[in-house]
Amino acid sequence: MSKRIAQRDSKRTDLLARLIEAKDPQTGKTLDIIDIQTEAFGMVVAGSHTTATTMTFLFYHLLHSPRVMDKLVQELVASDPGTRLSSMEGMADNVYFQACIRENLRYTPSFVMPLPRRVPDGGREIAGELIPGGVNPVRDEI
Repeated sequence: MSKRIAQRDSKRTDLLARLIEAKDPQTGKTLDIIDIQTEAFGMVVAGSHTTATTMTFLFYHLLHSPRVMDKLVQELVASDPGTRLSSMEGMADNVYFQACIRENLRYTPSFVMPLPRRVPDGGREIAGELIPGGVNPVRDEI
C-alpha cells in the first residue's frame, strides 16, 4: 500500500486508488497515509460486517423454517443459476429469493453496532418522565 500511495499515479480503479486520489473537501489536500488506512479499514469492516451478519441471520432463519428453505431451494434449482449464483447475476429474477433476503433484513437488521445517543438541549419527556438535555440515556444515569 505504501508503494501505491507514494506513486499516486496508479491505473487501477479499486477502492485504494480512489482513496489515494481523494481530496479533503475543506483543504483540497490529498489524504495522508493514516487517513487512507482509516477510511479503507472502515469500508472493509463495514462491508464485511454487514454481509456476514446478514448471511448468518438468513441461514439461521432458513434452517429454522424447513418449509421456507424447501421453497427457496426449489426456486433456485428451477432457475439453474450455476455460476451466476456466486456473482448474483440474474438472481433478481428469483422472486422468492429476493423476498427471503428482504424479510431477513426486515426481521433482523444487519447493522448491530450501537449508535451514539444524546437527548437534545431542553430535554424531552418520554413516557411521562423528563429526560434532561445532553444526557446519553444508554450510558448516563438519569
